[in-house]
Amino acid sequence: MRNRCRHDIIEAILEAVRDGKKGITEICTYAGIPVDRGKKIMELLVRYGLLVSIWEKRREIFEITPRGYEWLGIYRSLESMLPTRE
Repeated sequence: MRNRCRHDIIEAILEAVRDGKKGITEICTYAGIPVDRGKKIMELLVRYGLLVSIWEKRREIFEITPRGYEWLGIYRSLESMLPTRE
């Protein structure tokens, strides 16, 4: 697997929650990152308003916000303008 920049990891996290609420372990597994690193990034995304943190049944779950969908769209359009990385 190639090294990914922070933006690629954020894209993977937002993609993981795009279809519905998920817990941290499921998100990190989808994104391919350790849970401790994912937790720090998700806290940042909550502060930026891209994710919202909800407590359900004593479990923290995350959901994407409209601003998160907007970020994902902008990132993908920028990515499509650049040559592919190898």
